Amino acid sequence: MSLRLAAVLLLLAAPASAEQALPGCAALSALWLSSYRSILKPMWPAAPLACAKAENALTAEEVRDLNTARAAFVLGSTEWTSRSLPGAPLVAGGGISAPPNMLRWVGRRLKGLRYDEQAAFAYADTGDGTLHLTKGDFKLELGVDLAAQLIHESRHLGDPAYGHVACTVPGQGTATNCDPTIAEDFDGGGSHAIASIWLAWIANRSRWPASVRTGAERTANWVVKNRINDTFAADQFSCRYFGYFVWNTKAKCAGFK
Repeated sequence: MSLRLAAVLLLLAAPASAEQALPGCAALSALWLSSYRSILKPMWPAAPLACAKAENALTAEEVRDLNTARAAFVLGSTEWTSRSLPGAPLVAGGGISAPPNMLRWVGRRLKGLRYDEQAAFAYADTGDGTLHLTKGDFKLELGVDLAAQLIHESRHLGDPAYGHVACTVPGQGTATNCDPTIAEDFDGGGSHAIASIWLAWIANRSRWPASVRTGAERTANWVVKNRINDTFAADQFSCRYFGYFVWNTKAKCAGFK
C-alpha cells in the first residue's frame, strides 16, 4: 500500500471512540453566557437558553440563541491533528493544514454577529467587521450548518484576497460567488474551500451521529460541485475525502471501489 493511500484511508477511517453529543441544555446555557457570547460577540441582548421549554415551542429569538450556542460548541470541538492529513496537497504549490480551533478562529476574525431580518442572505460586512445572519440561518439543528456558515463568512473578514470570483458551473450557467479552486490550507484557502475541508473533517473524523456526518458530506460536495471554478480540483477533493468524483462520475477513484 502506498503512503499516500495509507494516509487517505487513515483520514477516512471511522473513529472507534464513543459518539459525541451536545452538552445538556443547562450546561450549554452556562457556556453561552460565560464564554461563547464573548467569543462570537452577538449583537443582541444576552439571555439564558430557554431550557424549560420544548424545542417546538421556542420563539424565533430562542431558536437563534440555541442554534448559535450549539454552533459554538461544534466549532470548539475540532480535534483534527496533523496525523489525519494526507501527505501532499491537492493543489500543486499549495499548502495543507489541519483546522485550528474553529471557535477561536471565527471569534478572532469578527467584531460582531448581527441578526439581520432584512438581509436576503448571510454576508460579511468587511467595513465594520460584522457578520449578518438571517432568520433562515437559525434553525433547530445540531449546529453544524450554522458553524459552516460562520466559517465561510468570517473568512471574508480581514482578507480582501479571499473574495469570490465569477465562474461557470457546468450545466448551471454563471455563478458570481465561487472560489477559483479548492485548497486544503486554512491560511491559503478561500471561504468555500475552508468550509468544505472543515465539513470533510466533520464527515470523516468527528464522532457526531451518522446522520450529521452524512449531512456534512452532502453539504461539502454540493459546495465543491457548485462553488469551485476548477472541476478537476473539485473531483480530486471529493475523491480524496469521500471516495467518489462529483463531476467525472464514470471514472473510479484511485484506491476506492
